[in-house]
Amino acid sequence: MDLLGALRDAGFGITASLPWAEALAVAPALGADADTATSCLVVGNTRDLWPRFVASYQADASLRASRDPFDQFVEAQLQRCAGDRAIKYAHRSYAQGFLPMQRLAVAAGLGVLAGTQLVIHPVCGPWISLRAVILLTPTDAVVSPIAAAPACEPPT
Repeated sequence: MDLLGALRDAGFGITASLPWAEALAVAPALGADADTATSCLVVGNTRDLWPRFVASYQADASLRASRDPFDQFVEAQLQRCAGDRAIKYAHRSYAQGFLPMQRLAVAAGLGVLAGTQLVIHPVCGPWISLRAVILLTPTDAVVSPIAAAPACEPPT
């Protein structure tokens, strides 16, 4: 199964690819350990992820014992989908701080940034969660099309 199909099946149905130069312009910290990346995939989810987490939580004693069971679940699922590709997680702090996930999502075309600092997706509105960035290499032929994002002007 391809990467996008695996992500969708795992509950991460919000994805958009971003050329590497554009990603680095928004988040220079991505370049710290990504020598071979040529693009990246911004990954998020809707409520579709929640039933999968609940089922895993109920079945997995290590999740129930975890201090951060949801983050552990997200990391395990994304790593399973991404294989040996590098992943930067939204919930982790790196040497230069947290990734600017909202700006990456907007640059990738996932939506527009509202005055509330929420990314407004063209289909799901603000009801998305941004989870990670998967670094892609030249051998990854991932194109994640998305409908054009609507304008999001503040009320007058």
